[in-house]
Amino acid sequence: MRTQFPLVTTPCETQEQLVSVLCSSDFLTVLDHALIGNHLWVVQQHPAKGPVLYCHVLIQRRAGWAYRTISEAHARSLLDCPPRLLEQAPVTNPSWRAAVATAAA
Repeated sequence: MRTQFPLVTTPCETQEQLVSVLCSSDFLTVLDHALIGNHLWVVQQHPAKGPVLYCHVLIQRRAGWAYRTISEAHARSLLDCPPRLLEQAPVTNPSWRAAVATAAA
């Protein structure tokens, strides 16, 4: 069975190293980001889609760090996204954004 959000392993030894890797890209420009616990929220400028909001769920493993990337459309239970990032990307999941606003209140 294939998982919808594959776990990506990295050679990063610290969370800080992984954040640095995920916030630098030759393909997508990171417009803004915030690290909340093990959730790295990122607004990236996609060449075809414009600004896109993602959450990289950071996972510490014995041999370093790994992550799963989850789009706004699938971030149902991840409610700790900072409001400033929501303002920078178009809404793709209105009910999730309402749940984020309720959780922040």
